[in-house]
This record gives sequence, C-alpha cells and structure tokens, in this order.
Amino acid sequence: MDELEQATATEIAEAGDASAGCAEVLVRLRRLEGQVRGLQRMILEKRDCTATLTQVLAVRSGLDEVGARIVEAELARCLPGQDQHSERLAAAIRLWLKLR
Repeated sequence: MDELEQATATEIAEAGDASAGCAEVLVRLRRLEGQVRGLQRMILEKRDCTATLTQVLAVRSGLDEVGARIVEAELARCLPGQDQHSERLAAAIRLWLKLR
C-alpha cells in the first residue's frame, strides 16, 4: 500500500495536498475500493445473486455520490459567492443521478 492509500482525509487536508472536498472524495473512493474488493470476493465465492447485485448497486450509488461531490466542488469554485445557486444546481444534479 502506498502513502496516498494510507493517508486519512484529515492528514491529506492538513498536509495541504488537497482541499477538504478533495480529501472527502478520496475517502469515499477508498471506501468504494473496499466495496469492490468485497464484490470480487462475492463473485469468486459464488454468493447469492441478490446479495451480489445489492452490492453492485451500492458501489454504483457510491460512484454517483463521488461524481456529485466533484461537480459540487467545481460549481463552488466556478461560482464564488453564489452559494445558493451552487446548492440548487448540486441538488438538481443529485436528482438527475437518482432518475437515471
């Protein structure tokens, strides 16, 4: 495991290597990485289809959330001082992700 994988979100943010939002995204990605490893084990162990698909949906939902957080951070960066508009756009994006 390399240094980036071992670092926590707080350590990343404190070190100045990433903004707090970026650190949060990295933590979520690490969690998803663990879920994907679990999914691989489930497939190798020929686990129940319903349980496996439930895990697939959880990973997919997690990736959608990561994407929404990245877009939200970019909106905040591109629309400084427009917090209300950024929040409304982020909410619309989250709704869109749920509908697809």
